[in-house]
Amino acid sequence: MKSITVRDLRHKWPQAEAALAQEREILITRDSRPVAKLVVIDPKDLAPRKRFNAKEHLALLREIRIPGLGDALVKQVEKDRNEE
Repeated sequence: MKSITVRDLRHKWPQAEAALAQEREILITRDSRPVAKLVVIDPKDLAPRKRFNAKEHLALLREIRIPGLGDALVKQVEKDRNEE
């Protein structure tokens, strides 16, 4: 099993990621002592990600919006634009 220091993991992520693709797991060390193991996640084990739905998102925003919250800002922007 390949090992890498915490410092190298932070500073050399592209190389660590390439090594992980080949080795499937990497031992992470600090002061020559193992502290963690980095393993590849099998995409089949992940739940499918729900696609973004603009209509649902807009409905949620309308549901949680506080009426009148941005009115003062809108008025100020309109005032500033009219002065130009």
